[in-house]
Amino acid sequence: MNAFWHVAVALLCCGALSLVFPVALSPQLAAVILLGALAPDIDHAKSKIFRIVVGSLAFCAAALAYLTLPEQSRILGAIIAAIAVILFVLLLKPRHRGVTHSLLALLVFSAVVFALTRSQPLAIYGGAAFLSHLIADAELKLA
Repeated sequence: MNAFWHVAVALLCCGALSLVFPVALSPQLAAVILLGALAPDIDHAKSKIFRIVVGSLAFCAAALAYLTLPEQSRILGAIIAAIAVILFVLLLKPRHRGVTHSLLALLVFSAVVFALTRSQPLAIYGGAAFLSHLIADAELKLA
């Protein structure tokens, strides 16, 4: 299933959830549902979320190298830093539909959302979106 359909399924599930657990619409809620719907595919090199996260990390590493290295080695250092981040992530990422498609990952995702937002509704809706991804992929594992 592609990103569009995962988001669509998550919106349907969260819409159904809102019938029993109403919450006000907000940009934060939309962001958490979007992230929850796509987060399980962070282990897939061709997924949108993987490319966004890895691209952002590579950009940050390149920018940090460029800003901290001596002038004569800034460009080369930035290129090396970006490549190093990409290789590091590619070598260490788990297999697709492994640990990121588990109930453990769902609990971790919800806990991180709660820790960052201190909002129980956001954690619940983020968890529901994450769970909708697992169900849509038919890959529900305990760990």
